[in-house]
Amino acid sequence: MNPINQNQLNTKLWKLIIAILLVNVLGLCLRYFNLSTFIIFFGFRFHISFVLPFLVVFNSNFLPYIKKSFIKPECSKVFFFLSFIILPIIIVVGGLYFYGKLELGDPDYFYEFGISSIFDYPIYLLWNFPQIILLYFFLVSVGSLSKLKFLSITITIFLIFAFELVPLNNFVISYWNLGILILCSLIFSILINIYKNIYCFVLSLFTLLWLGFLAFGSNSATIIKILFASRYKYWDGFFEVAKEYAPYTLPIYFGIALIISLLGLIFFKKQEVVPKIPD
Repeated sequence: MNPINQNQLNTKLWKLIIAILLVNVLGLCLRYFNLSTFIIFFGFRFHISFVLPFLVVFNSNFLPYIKKSFIKPECSKVFFFLSFIILPIIIVVGGLYFYGKLELGDPDYFYEFGISSIFDYPIYLLWNFPQIILLYFFLVSVGSLSKLKFLSITITIFLIFAFELVPLNNFVISYWNLGILILCSLIFSILINIYKNIYCFVLSLFTLLWLGFLAFGSNSATIIKILFASRYKYWDGFFEVAKEYAPYTLPIYFGIALIISLLGLIFFKKQEVVPKIPD
């Protein structure tokens, strides 16, 4: 695939600013009135942070690139994908189990939610595919605005999801959730730089989130309803972690994923600059 340039995406800075402001204002209003920040339409999930920014910046000049992304994606990096998805969960679960700080839990809805979610993974992936591709094209367009592509994408991701962490009732910020958002912002920005492949990006992003929250649980109804079945509001996770370690589990999980993605980015960047020796 040819490199993406400003002319292909034709995104304006003022549109990006409007997109960020609009998402946060609308998101805070919805949360203030106890309304959902996403909708489910025929099973498909659409969170405003995934969809609205793209709708704001979209124009007809996007269409050739969008078409090309689906029809002629760059070759995938299978080994990196497998390492990125498998290693974080193995390291966290293995490490905690080795030190006797983790055991298989007995959560509510163990079979109807937990076990069924494993078999329903392809369905959940399909239901989230449309909104993640909209996020992908939005982030790629953001990257075209500045030479500091990585930084601009990271900051943008953080800002369009920031309203979900704003405390409206108890005025207490969850620093663990804040840390997870920062880590995910960095990870998603790196994935954009590594893959340049919409299918690999969607698969990696969704699987990383789905696997982490399936294993360790979440009390966020928004996360559970988007990634899993819409009729549940919480999930305790397959694994029960010792109380003193429980708050650190997901941040460490995403932290390991960040390290792997950074190593992958460094490796692939070196491959790009090293000339191939002719036969």
